[in-house]
Amino acid sequence: MAKVLVYDVDSKERNLIIKELFLILSDLNSFDDVFAFLSGFVTPSEALMLGRRIRIAQMLIAGETHDEIKKKMKVGYQTITRIEHWLKSDENKHLLIKRKIGKETQKNKSRKSTRSYSMLDKYAMHRFWN
Repeated sequence: MAKVLVYDVDSKERNLIIKELFLILSDLNSFDDVFAFLSGFVTPSEALMLGRRIRIAQMLIAGETHDEIKKKMKVGYQTITRIEHWLKSDENKHLLIKRKIGKETQKNKSRKSTRSYSMLDKYAMHRFWN
């Protein structure tokens, strides 16, 4: 699919398209549902880009400096600042990210101790890039 510039699409249509995407995402109930849905719609590069932005938000919440994040993630100050402004624009976003980080940490700890994986389950992300 050809890349489309955001401002080349009528604002009403753009808002409708984005709203539909968010409504569909909000109806997905599990990691497997989200993974199955997004793996068909985003490229590995787009998924990586979103994941890196989430990682930067996590690092900011953890108190890392812009310089540390820039060095570790190899991103510019503008990217870090944009994410920081996004976090600070609404306290609920900050709390949501913090809560999700905590949940994910707990999930990872419980998964390691209670479940055994087959190699396909352990490395399920390989399906995304094939």
